[in-house]
Amino acid sequence: MGTTANARTPVARRKLVAIATIGGNATTGSHLEAGLANGTEPAYCLLMETKLSEATLLAGLAEEARVDDLREALSAAVFQLEGPVNVMASVLATMERRGCCHGAGVALHEALAAARAAVDTLRAAIPEHRWEAPTAVNLNEIVRDVLQLSTPRLLATGVTVTFRPEPVLHLVAGYPNRLRAMIKALVDNAVEATNGRGWKERELTLATAAVDVDIEIVVEDSGPGIPPELRIKVFEPFYSTRKDGGHLGTGLAVARQVALDHCGGIEIGPREGGGCRVRVTLPVRNTVGDGEP
Repeated sequence: MGTTANARTPVARRKLVAIATIGGNATTGSHLEAGLANGTEPAYCLLMETKLSEATLLAGLAEEARVDDLREALSAAVFQLEGPVNVMASVLATMERRGCCHGAGVALHEALAAARAAVDTLRAAIPEHRWEAPTAVNLNEIVRDVLQLSTPRLLATGVTVTFRPEPVLHLVAGYPNRLRAMIKALVDNAVEATNGRGWKERELTLATAAVDVDIEIVVEDSGPGIPPELRIKVFEPFYSTRKDGGHLGTGLAVARQVALDHCGGIEIGPREGGGCRVRVTLPVRNTVGDGEP
């Protein structure tokens, strides 16, 4: 009873229309709006199917994001610890060659062994991604899925979204959930960039295109942009241009890793008129499952 009432509220109808419009089918949104207003059963069933599909996608993305964050965090921790461990090993080797400081050498050797064991423990704790068979992926559908899931946040933050899909795209071989996680990370990053205090222009543009043997996905926002000297550093785990400390800083690192895992690339540049432009390229393949993407 409660679910039925909430699903038929004006807010629910506005959100559903927004989702359908972002997905590129305003007519569907109008029909659903009319159906829900009249209380017709087919429209209500379609709404329930939409909500179930959205919940399934959200659950998959949440799990993928959790694994990605853990992988990036633990990998970064291992990388940061390996530096001091290598320095300790170098100092110990020098002490042993010179035959000095026997007592300190023994203590350093024990500390080095403990440090290496800790690094190995962290490395072993890095989770694997959920098994997912590579399949033929329509990147237009991947982008639409992400925009559908992001609709509540986009409405809440007042971001104007434009999606320009290539009418016909070759399919790429890849992992749908990981590709959704990549696009979601880029969309979230763009929304955060335009959501600064006093920032009036809040525009997000996504586009897909076929370029030679690649498929290109472009995400642009009207935020402050990223200075040239930081356009490589922002892909490092834990690095964030935000100064409030409320952001982990793994989104772009995760996006870059997903692109690389699909034999693609990602680059950041300026948006025409101000802002940030992120360009992802993924290769088109004629077969699916011919090795790790």
